Amino acid sequence: MPPSAVEALARRAEARADDVAAVICDETLTHAGLWRETRRAAAALARAGLAAGERCVLALPTSVALAAGFLGAQRLSAIPAAVDEHLPDDALAARARAVGARVVVALAERVAALGLLLAPDGVVVVAGAFGEDDGGDAIAGLPWPTGEEVSHLQFTSGTTGQPKAAIITHRNTAFEVAIGAERLGYDERDVMVSWMPLHHDFGLIRFWLTPVWLGIPVHLLRPSILELRRWLETVSAVGGTVTGSPDFGYRVATRLVSPRGLDLGTLRVALSGGEPVRKDTLDAFVARFGVAPEVLNPGYGLAEATLAVSAYPPGERARVDATGQVASGRAYPGVRVRVVDDAGREVPAGVRGHLETAGEHVFAGYWGDEAATAEVMNGEWLRTGDVAAVDADGWIYVLGRERAMIKRAGSAIAPREVEEAVDRIAGVRFSAAVGVPNEALGGTEDVVVVAEVRAEAVEAVAAADALGRAVAAAARAATGHAPGRV
Repeated sequence: MPPSAVEALARRAEARADDVAAVICDETLTHAGLWRETRRAAAALARAGLAAGERCVLALPTSVALAAGFLGAQRLSAIPAAVDEHLPDDALAARARAVGARVVVALAERVAALGLLLAPDGVVVVAGAFGEDDGGDAIAGLPWPTGEEVSHLQFTSGTTGQPKAAIITHRNTAFEVAIGAERLGYDERDVMVSWMPLHHDFGLIRFWLTPVWLGIPVHLLRPSILELRRWLETVSAVGGTVTGSPDFGYRVATRLVSPRGLDLGTLRVALSGGEPVRKDTLDAFVARFGVAPEVLNPGYGLAEATLAVSAYPPGERARVDATGQVASGRAYPGVRVRVVDDAGREVPAGVRGHLETAGEHVFAGYWGDEAATAEVMNGEWLRTGDVAAVDADGWIYVLGRERAMIKRAGSAIAPREVEEAVDRIAGVRFSAAVGVPNEALGGTEDVVVVAEVRAEAVEAVAAADALGRAVAAAARAATGHAPGRV
């Protein structure tokens, strides 16, 4: 396997020029066509001054421009970083400054404002329209990226702090692609369908760099709740075999998307990751859309691990423990995991603690932040920041982020334990649980539950009171602690 996705694309553009590589927002590209767009992007970025080792921030919606622009930067041995195109100008500029970007690529209507913001920093801002130059002069004689070079920067989600830029090498990415192919059984007969954004590692690695590397046709849609019907229609229409979504995508689809006219029978892997996976969601999706239960494949990963740490082998049904917690699969081949206590000692199987992982998937640090890197690295082990348990058979049960745990009377309560129980109540649409410090008692937190309910469920005061009591009872039954407020 070539050491980079962009080199793999160039080879395939010769060997399988006319085969479909991708359909991106209804625009079909063969391997030769995608390679042409990649060369055009490389030429435009080179004209803007981008060179090997320099950073290029791409703030574009899912499009050919974003997909090819990312690969074009890699062809120059530059370092792309895809970010959410909806970021306000000041936030986008802050990310560009944080990584010392040389070039920012944005929508045409944002170029002027961003240019003014970033001009003092020497950053060139260009529109995501790369022209017709085939890139011959720009890339002539350039060496291909090596495995040790930086593939890209992945901004962390920032769920419990300011986003940081994780350094991902081509070797990291190649390892992820290889273990994904081994565990999930990818081959060129597969058809991938994704509505995941390319600025998230789930979308970027699993549904862009993987199919480019392996020559698997992929259909990319805009990442929007409004696209959920389109997502499943596309799977049905093109015979999609591999797809993926966070749990909420499957959950919302079961509520808003009619199964009429959909045939998801070609799916063999429907990955679920990016957030805790709920048993209720899996059951509801199976019941509504008629997919085999073993198709739904919960997994676990994080940006600092390039993408994935664990998943199920195809054909294996999701495991659920006695508390209703869904296992996030087993560690991928070549990936090591362990659970340690507060003192860093490995705990027995089944005991909750701090999840760590080691292997070739572990990132090369945070860009320009050695202190933050040192905080998450324990020798070769990456501190994931998640609370989990690993049973005697290697199944990983992830409770959630350490910082999101609710500390109540000496216990650590995962918000999802409360939310899943509350969401089962008739009349509740969605819920969220948080910990609020109890000033009177000190050192403990009250569980506060916020529930979005259906209007008809609370039309009468008595009905509202009854629903509130039901929510409180469900929270207490799930955790052993009554909520301080509903």
